[in-house]
Amino acid sequence: MKIIYMGTPDFAVPALKALANSEHEVCAVFTQPDKPRGRKMIMTPPDVKVCAEKLNIPVYQPETFKDGKPLEIINKYNPDVIVVAAYGKILPKLVLDSAKYGCINLHGSLLPKYRGASPIQQSVLNGDRETGVTAMQMDVGLDTGDILKVVKTEIGVNETSGELFDRLSLMGGELILDTLYAIEKGEITPIKQDEGLATHTSKIDKSLCPIDFTKSAFEVHNKIRGLNPWPIATTEINGKKIKVHSSLLCEKSGKAGTVISTKPLIVACGEKSVELCEIQPEGKKKMTAEAFLARPQAFCRRCNRLKIPVCNMQTERCLIYGLLYGFDMTYLVFIVPCIIITLICQVKVKTTFSKYSQIRNSRNMTGAQAAEYVLRQHGVTGVRIEHVAGSMTDHFDPRTNVIRLSDTVFNSTSVAAVGVACHEAGHAVQHAENYLPNRIRSFILPVARLGSSLSWIFIIVGFCFTQRVGFVFLYIGIILFALSVLFTIATLPRRV
Repeated sequence: MKIIYMGTPDFAVPALKALANSEHEVCAVFTQPDKPRGRKMIMTPPDVKVCAEKLNIPVYQPETFKDGKPLEIINKYNPDVIVVAAYGKILPKLVLDSAKYGCINLHGSLLPKYRGASPIQQSVLNGDRETGVTAMQMDVGLDTGDILKVVKTEIGVNETSGELFDRLSLMGGELILDTLYAIEKGEITPIKQDEGLATHTSKIDKSLCPIDFTKSAFEVHNKIRGLNPWPIATTEINGKKIKVHSSLLCEKSGKAGTVISTKPLIVACGEKSVELCEIQPEGKKKMTAEAFLARPQAFCRRCNRLKIPVCNMQTERCLIYGLLYGFDMTYLVFIVPCIIITLICQVKVKTTFSKYSQIRNSRNMTGAQAAEYVLRQHGVTGVRIEHVAGSMTDHFDPRTNVIRLSDTVFNSTSVAAVGVACHEAGHAVQHAENYLPNRIRSFILPVARLGSSLSWIFIIVGFCFTQRVGFVFLYIGIILFALSVLFTIATLPRRV
């Protein structure tokens, strides 16, 4: 037979090769015009054109069939049949009737199911167990012609659209040869399509990509493999888009949208769960889930707080995990210095009160006597020591030059009482020497005390939340604590 072949994508290449290597003559190939592709928008020829040129077959790329020029070319070759596979253009009736045996179309479904632009992807998205390729006598409708021959195949439970696409394209090459042979022998009996069973598909676009984990694991798994190799199912982690290339069905259950395991990475769905096998972070190459979890900026692998909101796999690292199991510069920059400052403060306080206790141990002084001793040792005069009622009211008032000692300190000879009295006396010494931190002490002290009290609340709350909210509370708590500690160190008496 003399054949004119019409096709565009790689799906149509195996059938063209099969015809070219057979006893039939492919006298011309019609395909879509070259189009810009990729980020650089480089003009790229269709796969069928590349194949036809390698086979030394004339190629035609009409923009439209409305001007009659393509029909003139077809009539010039006077073909016996026109074979069409994913051409991408609607053929007018004059073209359909131009060949002896008309136009035969290879369609990637079991017609009348899945008429239209995306039959292969739709069969995977719907979780079908069986599909195939149909050789159809074309008419003016969209995939409505009589069925000439059909070949069927099972769809693997983990098979992607891309993998099925490749298998069906090879099956289409064999099917068209069988169909043409049967036509020549007069052994074809066309079968009308049952319109009651007809379903239609539309073009696949990126609006289908977001995964909804409230749906069953079966539906989520079908979406992931149905949108592979394009446009790829997506979700989000920490506000960044993640492409999910492959998955497996799991029997485990949990709250929809939560990570219930990280080795392997399993996400609970509305019913059962899926294991995410291959993923691609934004701006990165495709990698295994294990490789993704090993990255420093992945999410917590130990904490049950890893949650994926509906349609949005928002997993955030727990701060407690970061301290115990992970490494983050945040902890070096903020937490470690804070710990060091705290230790310095504790050593300073311990040393100071040790000296105070030595005074008490050697002279058996009361709190008031110890304060007087410190003042005399430093030659400070004009400072009065007053006895005030109550407890925890000990302080030095720089405005009146008065050390006020409470009931529990004034007449007590305990180490703590003597230490407190000498501490306040030390502030009097600093005031007499115009020590700057002590001069502003009356103003800063209330703020420092409030900061010291609130800092631990902010830090604890920060550790209870995940990354975004937790870091805000943690930073505030660390700043408040650091300021209060620095002020405490600055206002400790230098000599006693």
